[in-house]
Amino acid sequence: MRPPFFLLPAALLALARPALAQTAPAASARPNRHQLGLTISPEFDNLFTANQVLPLGLLYKQQHRPGRAWRLRLTAHYSRHDTASAGGAFYIQEKGPTARVWEVNAFAGYEWQHQLGRRWQWYYGAEAGLGYRSEHRDYTNYYHNPTGFNGGGPYTNTDVGFRDLSRWQVQGRGFVGLSYALTSRVRLFAETAVGVRYRHQKSWGSYTTTVDNPNYGVSPGGTFRDLVKKTFRVHYQPVQIIGISACF
Repeated sequence: MRPPFFLLPAALLALARPALAQTAPAASARPNRHQLGLTISPEFDNLFTANQVLPLGLLYKQQHRPGRAWRLRLTAHYSRHDTASAGGAFYIQEKGPTARVWEVNAFAGYEWQHQLGRRWQWYYGAEAGLGYRSEHRDYTNYYHNPTGFNGGGPYTNTDVGFRDLSRWQVQGRGFVGLSYALTSRVRLFAETAVGVRYRHQKSWGSYTTTVDNPNYGVSPGGTFRDLVKKTFRVHYQPVQIIGISACF
């Protein structure tokens, strides 16, 4: 299940606490060559709906020369909940027992950094990566006809089945970030990004059908096989990630 949202600030504070007593780095201090950060990736399209998404991630930076760094980033998301209900005049999709979704993305990139005083820093760069997503959704559909056909009387048609989806993607992003040094060892940061993404998606599933009125024939059900969708998109993320990092 998704971790409760309030656990994230607690985790960030636990990461930062060992270094909070330190002061901001002096100009002559030996620079830290590594950063390891914990991130969240808000997706505002879903933030206030039933399908909330808040991927957690890790960000590692290796400062190979002043003002320049290599970076690796990993994000992941998992959720399990009841299938959302939907319906119309005669059609009702009931809540299914299971809807499972998980996704993982990995990026590698490079950034250029510029100081804005003693504590502030802004940076920009690019990254590219691969991702994979898997979904499984069980469902039960009811279709009720109160009059029926040809004098056969009312009936309810029940479909019980599942739909699965797999998707992989290739993406590249250009980003701009801003960070603030809480201490010589702890930094807060946020990034915005413009990305290019190609997705290859396939879905499939099956269902069985029953009818509660013997005056009508019974359908054995059916299958959904290899429904493929390919998309290419340029998109803007106002907030790509927010995070806190430890420097060492």
